[in-house]
Amino acid sequence: MTTKTREKTEPKVTILKFSVLIIVDKDPPGYHSYAPSLKGLHMGGKTEKEARDSAKEAAVLYLKSLLKHGDHIPIDVMDQSPEDEKTTGKKHSSLRIEEIQVKL
Repeated sequence: MTTKTREKTEPKVTILKFSVLIIVDKDPPGYHSYAPSLKGLHMGGKTEKEARDSAKEAAVLYLKSLLKHGDHIPIDVMDQSPEDEKTTGKKHSSLRIEEIQVKL
């Protein structure tokens, strides 16, 4: 009797690219970061880097959740140029998330 062995295949991974503006403001005694396009995404940190990294991680999870549940992705997340001091009136640093991985 012959048995067929099925080869295990890795799940297909599709890379979706998004740009998300993350603003980091000084908020004594630390920093406050948020993504204007992702409603409710507000993070904090003792340092600017910690606040930015926390917001980046939260934005990736936020976008993965939207995709998983079939919710709409905000249009400005798909193609947005970063805001600057002229448009917001605030000094801030920004970070763009270039890609997230979603397993299909």
